[in-house]
Amino acid sequence: MYHWFMLVIAIITEVISTLSMKLSAVSHPKLGFVIMAVMISISYLALARAVLRLPLALTYAVWEGMGVVLVTLGGYWFFKEHLTPTHIAAIGLMLFGLVLMTWDSESEQDKEEQ
Repeated sequence: MYHWFMLVIAIITEVISTLSMKLSAVSHPKLGFVIMAVMISISYLALARAVLRLPLALTYAVWEGMGVVLVTLGGYWFFKEHLTPTHIAAIGLMLFGLVLMTWDSESEQDKEEQ
């Protein structure tokens, strides 16, 4: 459970870092850069902890996939970026793929533990 928690921390801090990059580009260069640097550092540290127990392919796919989904939604909410029906469909497909990867990975781990 600890490693999944670290993956969640890695995702959240990566999203904050990426949104801060946009913030530094549009309105607050110094603040955005400092937040970005701190958050991406925390993200990589948490990701390194997560891969100690979780499979690398699964961890990276969930980290990047959820990052893309949440950054897209954050861009829409905070920066008024446009979302098309195609973007929304793509987000749905990504989430479906992540659920399948996670589900398949958990069934593999159950087999190994037996």
